[in-house]
Amino acid sequence: MPDPTLQAESAEQTVTKSVADPAATASGPSGAPAAATHVDALPTHAPVPPPAAPSGRYELGDEIAHGGMGAVYRATDTAFGREVAVKLLLDRYGPQSGTARRFADEARITGQLQHPNIPAVFDLGTLPDGRPFPAMKLVKGDTLDALLKARPDPAAARGRFVAAFELVCQAVAYAHAHDVIHRDLKPANVMVGAFGEVQVMDWGLAKVLRTGGDGAADPEATSVASAVVSLRDVDDLLTQAGSVLGTPAFMPPEQAVGAVHKIDARSDVFGLGGILAVILTGTPPFAASSAETSRVKSATGDVADCFARMDACGADPELVALCKRCLSPKAVDRPADTGEVARAVAALRAAADDRARQAELDKVRVEGDLRAADARTAEQRKRRKVQAALGLTVAALVVLGGAVAWRAREHERGRREQSEREVNDAVGAAVARYAQARGADCDLALWAEARAAALQARDLVERSAAPVDAQDRVRDLLVEIEQVEKNRRLSGTLLEIQAGMGDALAFNNNQDFDGADARYEEAFRDYGTDLFALSPEAGADLLRSLGSNRTVELAAALDDWAYVQRFAIDAKPGRDAHLFRVTRALDPDPVRNRIRDAVTAADPAALLAIADEIDPARQPVQTVNLVPVYLYILTGAPDHAASIRFLTRAQPHHPGDFQINHNLAWFLIGDGKYAEALPYCMAAIAVRPTGAAAWLDYARALDGLGSTADRTPVLRRICALAPKSAAARRELANALFRAGDRPGGVAALRDAAAVAGAALRHRPAHGPLVQLTRDVTADLAGAFRTDGDLVGAIAAYRSGPARPRGPRLAHRTGEPAPRPGGRGRRRRGRPPGRNAPGRACDGRAVRRSRCPAGGREARRGPRPAPRITDVWKRQPKETIALSNALARVGEGLVDNDRPAEAEPFLRDCLAIRLALAPGSWMTAYTRTYLGEALAARMRFAEAEAVTRQGFEALVGASYPDDWRSYVRYRLWQAAGTLAALADAAGKADEARKWRAEADKYEPPQARGYTLDEKGDLEGAIAAFRAAVRLEPTDASAQMDLGQALEKRGNWDEAAAAFRAGPTSTRRTRPPPCGSP
Repeated sequence: MPDPTLQAESAEQTVTKSVADPAATASGPSGAPAAATHVDALPTHAPVPPPAAPSGRYELGDEIAHGGMGAVYRATDTAFGREVAVKLLLDRYGPQSGTARRFADEARITGQLQHPNIPAVFDLGTLPDGRPFPAMKLVKGDTLDALLKARPDPAAARGRFVAAFELVCQAVAYAHAHDVIHRDLKPANVMVGAFGEVQVMDWGLAKVLRTGGDGAADPEATSVASAVVSLRDVDDLLTQAGSVLGTPAFMPPEQAVGAVHKIDARSDVFGLGGILAVILTGTPPFAASSAETSRVKSATGDVADCFARMDACGADPELVALCKRCLSPKAVDRPADTGEVARAVAALRAAADDRARQAELDKVRVEGDLRAADARTAEQRKRRKVQAALGLTVAALVVLGGAVAWRAREHERGRREQSEREVNDAVGAAVARYAQARGADCDLALWAEARAAALQARDLVERSAAPVDAQDRVRDLLVEIEQVEKNRRLSGTLLEIQAGMGDALAFNNNQDFDGADARYEEAFRDYGTDLFALSPEAGADLLRSLGSNRTVELAAALDDWAYVQRFAIDAKPGRDAHLFRVTRALDPDPVRNRIRDAVTAADPAALLAIADEIDPARQPVQTVNLVPVYLYILTGAPDHAASIRFLTRAQPHHPGDFQINHNLAWFLIGDGKYAEALPYCMAAIAVRPTGAAAWLDYARALDGLGSTADRTPVLRRICALAPKSAAARRELANALFRAGDRPGGVAALRDAAAVAGAALRHRPAHGPLVQLTRDVTADLAGAFRTDGDLVGAIAAYRSGPARPRGPRLAHRTGEPAPRPGGRGRRRRGRPPGRNAPGRACDGRAVRRSRCPAGGREARRGPRPAPRITDVWKRQPKETIALSNALARVGEGLVDNDRPAEAEPFLRDCLAIRLALAPGSWMTAYTRTYLGEALAARMRFAEAEAVTRQGFEALVGASYPDDWRSYVRYRLWQAAGTLAALADAAGKADEARKWRAEADKYEPPQARGYTLDEKGDLEGAIAAFRAAVRLEPTDASAQMDLGQALEKRGNWDEAAAAFRAGPTSTRRTRPPPCGSP
């Protein structure tokens, strides 16, 4: 979603300048030539003194190239110790100018096109005056234009340049697949590196195509994974109709006449044809003495001279025909896209290789025929000699035998020498490919070519009797390549898990720590080792062998794993400390190790001191991202002030880092500062458009600002990015219900229930997932009940996992501390009891349910539903089972603070139980729930009568032992409700009596909630321990004890309680007996 402030800016028009050289390009957004990263060519103008360093991270060196709008400098990236190329705008272009915006947009577009033949953009920063600058890969080599001009004639090394042209086609085809066109393809914009790598440069005139008429992004689109985000959503912001962009000598006619709306992927196909024409003939398609003459020839489609030169160049006819098709004046006559051109070039090269191999085979066959003819001639001569002179038979035989033996030896020696040459050539080619791949560490294509060359050499060695040393060389080379690939797989997997943690925790109910822990452990298991079985030094050496230039990133991944270990339910004690020791041995940075020491010691004061002491401008992003996460965990501050203060200092120095922008937005939203969070949400989305967690922050900021209409399309995009997230679909249902779209809301809830059920089948014991499934099915049941579909409501409620009976909990089972990048800190609810109905008696509105499936209708009154007697007549044999189902639905809705929806279920259940067994304890149990629902709806007189009847009947009733703790809890709830109702009526003595009754039945777990809210943490811990002793198999008591211990800083005891919680058997309500 584009920033609306960018759309309001006026854009500058780009036009072709009349220059002496007709192949020169009109000034593009960058203003720098394609040799921006060419380190072998020197600038031809007077050197300009280098400006001040753009930031503390980069140290500028010599100027490499200079253009009309900017200059390119060699620079050193101090964070990674590598050489990069930095493009700077000239001083006359201000930070708010159209040139500066296009300059920044070029870097964004290039940075999103991640292809081996497109230069990598490492960073997009800003100068102190606000002008943007990109830091790019420094390519060592020459432009294709310079290499073509250096040929003695156009036929020289033609095959090598056609191979480079195929790589250019593949790069442009990749850009077209992401809806980006280049619009200025020519040999001067193609770099050929020292090792033969090809880079398509200068994307300053690139355009992001949009479909759907006006070019706006479709908020409901599902195919967003490969979309390129540009701040210029429509081309009109940068180019007006009638403007001419590009290089006249290589322009297609539609571009030369300024028909901007007709420029598409086939225009780039024409540019590729121009490059191929220079490779074949040495001259561009529209060669002329001036740029204007070239433009006129291009506008009229005058390619007659170019086709004549191609007919006389002597190249392969199929290649010439392909070039002519690409240069067709009419766009419809050209190949459909650059992918078709790339496939055609690949097929032509393969055919040429086949012809070369066939010629070699024909040569060998001819030589064999000559040798056979020689043998026949010798045999005939021998026979004539035998017939002519019998006396010389013995001598002739001896001479002939010696000649045959010598010839056989010579033939064998020649064959052996040929085999050795082939083996040596194959091994040498494999070694060269391997050296080239090591020189370009991140080029996956080069590593694939090196592996293929090594396998080909091995096959050749095995077929021929190659020397042992050649066999050993090939075997060692393959082992080394396989080890490098294995190392790359492990490092890539670790970094991938770390990068996806924010999205995973945001949409797996915020607590999928066990899934991340399992993925980390599985990555090392696939590698063939157990990191926890190694010493810290050995583990650091292993990770260092994965790539010396990735040690900082790998250390950050281990920091992330250590964080996960603190909260994973299945984690083993001491693993997080071992990971920190490995990270210390791997990463010698003193600042990050001080942070790790403070976390290991659980010392928030030390961590706060470090955060105030370090300067974010001088620290890499790995250090900056460590601080706020552990500040949040160790301090436990609900307002996130320390984390926000630190990130606000760091963000201006690292504006292009996703995690910094995302975490800052998350903390601000947690503090309710939605307007301040919005720009950081947009910055995170611009850096990583497919990051679902960033889009979720954006949706929550819009919700906080009241922008409901804008929030719905954002939530649809989130659902497309996270197809397996039930939480995202529940959020969408919430928004649709608020917008009045009930059918859409119900459909979204159905999808959420299906997704949650599928996930629960794979992980049935995952506590947060169980709770999420319960919430979704309860929302769906409430929606059906509001619509009058009683049978559908019961079926939806039954489809979820079994509900725990007993005290309503203030947390969800298995929910440890949240983490930045997830859904935020859970707000602990007030425990039920004497205070809960008091709020209703004070006249305050009942809290709205999380999903308003029946919220507004509940306040107006539910729609007419079929009475229970009608259903009863249709199901006479299932009356008891139906009453039990109605009780589960109604009591569950009361427990979720939805009394208006619960009342009809409870009344229908009570009608059945009064008809069958009015004196049963289960009838009294239902009365207390109905009384609580009536009190919450402020119908105080009826609530007091019903609750009093239920309490008095339940006190004297007999009930099964399995229900002892639940009945005690219900008596405590009922007494608290009656006390609050007496207070509201001004009956002080009666209120004191009921409070005494409530104190008599108060459970230890509820007492712990009350003490915790009053600030008595030690008393709360003692109460939770008593609850565990009273009910050792109740998982909720274990989890409450773990949260209290965590708040006090007892990490080991808290972790033990968290692990014991999900493995405990939570008490559930047994099936009611056949007669209530």
